Amino acid sequence: MPNVVVTGASRGLGLGVAHKLTTVGYNVIGIARRDSERLSSVMRQVERSGQGSLHFRPCDLANISDIPDLAKRLRREFGAIYALVNNAGLGTSGVLATMHDARIELTVRLNTVSPLVLTKYVARSMMANAGGRIVNVGSIVGFTGYSGLSVYGATKAAIIGFTRCLSRELGPLGIHVNAVAPGFVDTEMTRGLSDEQREQVVRRSALRRLAEVDDIANAVEFLLSGKARNITGTVMTIDAGKMRRVELDEDGAFPIVELELIRSSLRGKPSASSARASTPSRSRRRHVRWKGQMSLQKRLVCGCNMPGVIEAVVSGVSIADTEGRAEDGPLQKIRG
Repeated sequence: MPNVVVTGASRGLGLGVAHKLTTVGYNVIGIARRDSERLSSVMRQVERSGQGSLHFRPCDLANISDIPDLAKRLRREFGAIYALVNNAGLGTSGVLATMHDARIELTVRLNTVSPLVLTKYVARSMMANAGGRIVNVGSIVGFTGYSGLSVYGATKAAIIGFTRCLSRELGPLGIHVNAVAPGFVDTEMTRGLSDEQREQVVRRSALRRLAEVDDIANAVEFLLSGKARNITGTVMTIDAGKMRRVELDEDGAFPIVELELIRSSLRGKPSASSARASTPSRSRRRHVRWKGQMSLQKRLVCGCNMPGVIEAVVSGVSIADTEGRAEDGPLQKIRG
């Protein structure tokens, strides 16, 4: 059975990924600071099932100096490592101006430095075997940005850049490097949200639901499989469509972000516009019409050759040039 190392495997997403991989026959080595009752329960379940195997080895990955020895011990005990899933991380939230320096340093160390160093040593085993898979767990925060998550978002953006660059370094050696970027996932953390907060998150996603741990686990399993033989340097977003939003930025600086931000970014610009009678969700949509010269960016995003009137449907994903000068190519890509 191929050996797969999964960090942060004692609970939540890491445990879900580890369990999923055992069901398809992998020998999974879970890494975490300490054991948990849920991990022990899953290990007993895997043992009874006879599918794959799940082991636990303790290590505090925030202690960077311990990582080289961990990699050596894993290689010596289990043999060649086929895949590494860098999942361990700290979900630090708070305003940067008031966050303690020690908290910032710990978040960067655990979320960014630790997976880089662990990958360095585990990849050597893969290089010796001329093949392997690395999957880094990022976050849509690394793309979109959220108030109060500047430090966390910086670490996840770094992981995305790391994934893309490392895929080019290791690709010629037969090693695939990819990432998954979950949105809000239905775990213990999000279950602590109020009903109103959960409803807001659900409402802002295209599929009107939260992603689940199994969704991310299935994506990781796919990236480790032979079906992904020609996929590397890719970031797979799993967020029930939360990122498929478009904004018409007032100054034209960055046209693709969440549509809800149109309300503030076009402050002072909107004029009344009723929904077309043919629009099925007329009662649930709100239209904003923006007139004036479009920046080059906006023309490219909307597929418009000429400046004109753009109509954006808030809480949807459609954009149309009301003067009928939209090209099918770029526009279809945004709608799709």
